[in-house]
Amino acid sequence: MAISLFVGNIVQAATNSGGGVGDLSTCWANVEVDNVRYDPVTQRTYSCHWYEILNYLDRKLLFTYEFTHGVREVLRRNNRGEVIQERFVGQSQTFLVITVNANDSLDQCGGQGISMSGRRPGQYEIKAYTAV
Repeated sequence: MAISLFVGNIVQAATNSGGGVGDLSTCWANVEVDNVRYDPVTQRTYSCHWYEILNYLDRKLLFTYEFTHGVREVLRRNNRGEVIQERFVGQSQTFLVITVNANDSLDQCGGQGISMSGRRPGQYEIKAYTAV
């Protein structure tokens, strides 16, 4: 899942969920990205990431959890407002390998962000996602 916005704007949470197939048909995952924002006081961008895994198998489930928060400066847009030139500013990323016990569930949240201190005023996009 991915979210983008101009720094300074607040967007609604983006969520996604799905179930496994075949041998994993009794497993479910939910992911969410929310609170994507820029804080002018701390001069940092932020995004909050959350996942939930429901394991109804009679064995442990091993999965990879990833969340990423990236910022790009918008340099040019076309006449339809689409970004046609941008510059990479920075990225924060986390990868975790996690085990969910048999017939159990697990949820976890975390935050990402980067410093925008010293950046020139302008339009920036935050692209954040959470994946399992």
